[in-house]
Amino acid sequence: MLGPKKRWFKIPIQITNYANIVPSHYNVDLAVSYDMGDQPENEYLRNISLQLVVNNVTNKKLKAEF
Repeated sequence: MLGPKKRWFKIPIQITNYANIVPSHYNVDLAVSYDMGDQPENEYLRNISLQLVVNNVTNKKLKAEF
């Protein structure tokens, strides 16, 4: 009968060094669009789609070093 198998690595029970943990971070993006479709009388303005996209509206950077 064989005994329990020994592991070649140790499993830490408690985290003592919190320096490598990255804090939570949220990016806020904003997108607005408008599609003219076939409604305009002017033929040049038909089927035009306008879009405005702003990434990271709050301009906050991730507080982590990689």
